[in-house]
Amino acid sequence: MHWAPSINALGQAYLQYQLPKLLLLRVGNQIINTPWLGARDSRMLPQTFQGIFLQAEPVSGLRLEGMRIFRWKSRTSDNYYRDNLYYPTNYDEDPLYGVKKVGLPKDTPASNGTLAFGARYQADGAKIAAWYYNFYQFAQMFYGDAQYSLHTSTAFTPYVAVQYLREWENNGFLQQYHAKLFGQKGSVNATLWGTKIGVKIPHANLFFAYNALTPRADSFGGGAIVSPYGNYTAMYASFMTNNLLAFGPGHAWRLGASYRAWKKQIRFLAGYARFDTNYEGKTNGVYLDLTYFPMQVKGLSIRDRVAIDNGLAAYEGHSYIYNRVMLQYAF
Repeated sequence: MHWAPSINALGQAYLQYQLPKLLLLRVGNQIINTPWLGARDSRMLPQTFQGIFLQAEPVSGLRLEGMRIFRWKSRTSDNYYRDNLYYPTNYDEDPLYGVKKVGLPKDTPASNGTLAFGARYQADGAKIAAWYYNFYQFAQMFYGDAQYSLHTSTAFTPYVAVQYLREWENNGFLQQYHAKLFGQKGSVNATLWGTKIGVKIPHANLFFAYNALTPRADSFGGGAIVSPYGNYTAMYASFMTNNLLAFGPGHAWRLGASYRAWKKQIRFLAGYARFDTNYEGKTNGVYLDLTYFPMQVKGLSIRDRVAIDNGLAAYEGHSYIYNRVMLQYAF
């Protein structure tokens, strides 16, 4: 009898100290949730991180967060490692899947992890967040976003949001080892901006989103974003298989909608997006997402996700259908 390889999701083991609504300190293996360092919703097994996490709420509506990450456990790894998605598969015996094939050699020094801190503020219909990341030896990043919702006397709540990302790194590993993405090499130099407008109605949300990633000559990936842990969901015009982190410099727009029904036991998401990129060409895609949350079993969700791409160069010009069925139980 032959047994196939398996992976497990037992990635959390930590010590925690908390003063309710004031301070939280967590040390150990844990899930982190920030815009560009997190669990990646597109996967059933969450990425987990080994390090120190600190959260404080000094005043109402303001949350401060800081973290020092030393190692991580990807969705296909059996342990914690000092690498990321730019290292080759089986680096230090880590069975990484979905790596960026940029040409880093097997003897590249181990990563020193990540330092990050940020602030979130919410009041009177406004939400503001700002983050700084130092992905040691790979990139430094500033990211900010802001959203304002206009409360009206009707059932309609219109809103507008903006986001901005600036990333840089000179003489990091990607430049030292002449790594290439989309055939382009150099220092890390990326600029992304985006906007989103929409309206919320009872049980539903409709929106239009736009993102632009500036092309830059003599830069890694021609101006590509460096995201060592693969996060892309912060970008407004992105979904499971289609996003500017994967496609590189260019611009994209997306129409999207969500709806909750049957006492919120059903959640439906749908979207259509178009991409015009410098290195991967033009494409359009459709995203459908249906989740059932049975009231009888708290924490259980049954989810079916479908992404349809209509002819991107990365998929050899063919239509591409990606279907995921996810059964999850949070306990």
